Amino acid sequence: MIWCAKPATRELARMELLNMVKKEPRGNRLYYWFRQDYVYYADLLSLVAKSTGLGAALIKNRNRLGNVVVAMLSGRFVRHLPRKSPSEVDLLIVGDITQPELVSLVRAEEARREQTINYTPMTLEEIRFRRTRHDPFLADILVQSRVLIIGDEQDLVG
Repeated sequence: MIWCAKPATRELARMELLNMVKKEPRGNRLYYWFRQDYVYYADLLSLVAKSTGLGAALIKNRNRLGNVVVAMLSGRFVRHLPRKSPSEVDLLIVGDITQPELVSLVRAEEARREQTINYTPMTLEEIRFRRTRHDPFLADILVQSRVLIIGDEQDLVG
């Protein structure tokens, strides 16, 4: 997660003193990024994922999407890293989902990112069934790093 700032503000200087961010001069600009070894890095990553892009769109349109119990983005997707495999899921959404609304949100994010998004909608009954059967597809999703946008970890893993 990198961003550029023209003048270094007091807030950025304070963040640097707290070892939250690193800075790197490039030309006549300073580039800042959150340090991955910062104790609250995962929390910051979650906040950014929920307030920008697809995460923000899911939260904003939650009522129009239907009854969303869980919405989860993969850690690789949130960090803008390439998938390890073509079948890796970027978004898992659980509940009674209005498919056209979900497709609209995903297509808008695909256009913004200029890449396809692998997403999987599941009903609550389906995810429960897959958990009891120790489904390999669901297990692959759950062992990866993830950021919960809507819902609770307990709702996801049972």
